Amino acid sequence: KMKNYLFIFLSLLFSYQSSAKIFSANLNKSNRESITRRAGHSTAMKLLSDPYPLGGYEGLEYGIILESLPTSDFQDYGDGTADGRTLYYPAFNIGKGLYKNVDLFLNFGVYSGDTSVGLYGAMLRWGFYESERIPLVIALNLHISSSNFNNEVTGDTEGFLIDAGLNFTDAGVYLGVGRVSSKSIFTSDLTDSTDSERNNATDLHLRLGGVYHFRPIFVALEVNRYTITHFSLKLGYRY
Repeated sequence: KMKNYLFIFLSLLFSYQSSAKIFSANLNKSNRESITRRAGHSTAMKLLSDPYPLGGYEGLEYGIILESLPTSDFQDYGDGTADGRTLYYPAFNIGKGLYKNVDLFLNFGVYSGDTSVGLYGAMLRWGFYESERIPLVIALNLHISSSNFNNEVTGDTEGFLIDAGLNFTDAGVYLGVGRVSSKSIFTSDLTDSTDSERNNATDLHLRLGGVYHFRPIFVALEVNRYTITHFSLKLGYRY
């Protein structure tokens, strides 16, 4: 059964479109702000892990993440030459317990012509409340990330979330709310001014996630809501 899950995940991972034309040219300010909200926010760090802390200094997990970004609306921007296909791209993730209820998560998605996306990010999680009656944990998450889309749009994203999570024997679920801010730089080839342009956006951030264990392997799914809905999938290994 585990082999079937692994096959499905790897099939998805390597089915992303290569050499995609993500953005149209001749983008005006409104187009660029929308792209910042959609593409920029989507690169924010995801949890994709148990809501319960990793377990102090000895806690460690790592995995492969598959991200998706719907770009159909981008065809309506500028000169309308964007492909409009959903963009899939992979990233590698490491989670490490630091001290008691404090964890650090790192993301690495090296830019290449195959994926058209590069991203790097970090998230610090502090589980500041744990119920004694039910398996409930509440945590503060602080995150930062940098991204590169096709060497045409680069940016930085930062934000925070407060998560409430329930942990069970082989599964966990969590719900979070917070804010996310993105800054994007568009090359002169994309803008209507023919100069490079900067755009900023800040929005409400909601997320819902779940994880299931086939110990020591686990599968996690997370849905993030900014101005669009963004899906992420992770296949991980936890010590």
